[in-house]
Amino acid sequence: MSKTTKVLLLLAIVCLVAGVLLNSGLIGVGECSALYVVFPFGAIFAGLFLISKLLEKESARYDEEHRAPDQHPEPKPNLGNAQH
Repeated sequence: MSKTTKVLLLLAIVCLVAGVLLNSGLIGVGECSALYVVFPFGAIFAGLFLISKLLEKESARYDEEHRAPDQHPEPKPNLGNAQH
């Protein structure tokens, strides 16, 4: 897995666990209702992780194709070995 994929997985797990704890009432947040957006952010990060995991091989192949030299280079004229 690439670094981006690992970060997305970590964010998804942390946000989902924190969201479950907040929504279940195990952690009382009182009047700070803005913390309830943690659970949906966990779902968003989980979706981004799945998308990046699915496209990881394709992006690696794309990068390899663009880094590879031309497959059909033009032949260079050999001026040093000219036979007359």
